[in-house]
Amino acid sequence: MPWRNGLGFTTELARRDGADGELDWRVSIAEVTADGPFSRFPGCDRVIVVVEGAGMVLAHGEEGVTATVGPLAPHAFAGDVDTHCALRAGPVRDFNLITRRSRWRGEVTVLRPEAAGRVALPAAAALVHCLRGRATVAAGTSEATLAAGETALAEEQSPLELMDVLDAETTLLVVTLAAGR
Repeated sequence: MPWRNGLGFTTELARRDGADGELDWRVSIAEVTADGPFSRFPGCDRVIVVVEGAGMVLAHGEEGVTATVGPLAPHAFAGDVDTHCALRAGPVRDFNLITRRSRWRGEVTVLRPEAAGRVALPAAAALVHCLRGRATVAAGTSEATLAAGETALAEEQSPLELMDVLDAETTLLVVTLAAGR
């Protein structure tokens, strides 16, 4: 789908809208090919993780507070602040979590286990995206094996609980969501 500012495209992995039709939360992956402004999301908070490429420098707000966002380093910021992106060394792909501030709070954790085996997920794990390798995730009695590029989304009342990392090079992005502020 096109970005709000019309300057690029994103692939939406999961989304929840409130009863009023407004975005509650969204998880997506975007291709950033040039320097420029980020789309604004008034009333929302964002977490961005560079998953491919050298990274970017983000300038937030009129004060120009800057943050260098390197690969696999989550960066949280307010979606209603004007943000400008300067790519460090060419295009990047990034993983995005956007949450409506008045209804949800969320985090993104990068898991890179050193070896295959069982790993517990953070409490309230709502989504797991597999960047590299393979892993098995479970929620209640359901189980799914994810390969690179695949995503598991928890059911409303049953967070993702555990996983078996099947390859040593597995890298996962785990989104935790909690209602309220």
